[in-house]
Amino acid sequence: MRSIGVSLIKFSDEDAKHIGDRYLLQVPRVNFSKYLFYGITLDASIEFTSLSNLVVFQNSVRYFSISGAILYDFNRSTEKIIPYILVGASIVDTGRISTPTINFGGGSTWWFSESWGVKSEVIYKYSLESFESVRSHFQFSTGIVYSFGF
Repeated sequence: MRSIGVSLIKFSDEDAKHIGDRYLLQVPRVNFSKYLFYGITLDASIEFTSLSNLVVFQNSVRYFSISGAILYDFNRSTEKIIPYILVGASIVDTGRISTPTINFGGGSTWWFSESWGVKSEVIYKYSLESFESVRSHFQFSTGIVYSFGF
């Protein structure tokens, strides 16, 4: 399964002072997923800020992330709407130094045809405060999904 979409990063007010921005828009966000067995899916994504100045949104901080996660879909992978939970990790770079995060979240995929769907998720990326590059934050994302059927 492949998807491409957008994501919005949200920092707390306190952490926004350290980072330099409260909200960051990421376009594109690219996902690669492979269903393994018993409701378990392996997921990898890359997110970056390629559009830093839009008419309605301006990013003052560069954000780049490579993530990996294990998703569990409660063995509902044959249904039209598939909720899931996830745990994973990321390497995030905001222009200072790369920072590891531990990720927790959930989401769902809605299949509107045999091969096409919409995927939405919320992830909390936990980072130790001792790291300079990034602080803990939420990531909200959505995208169009295509399944190759294998």
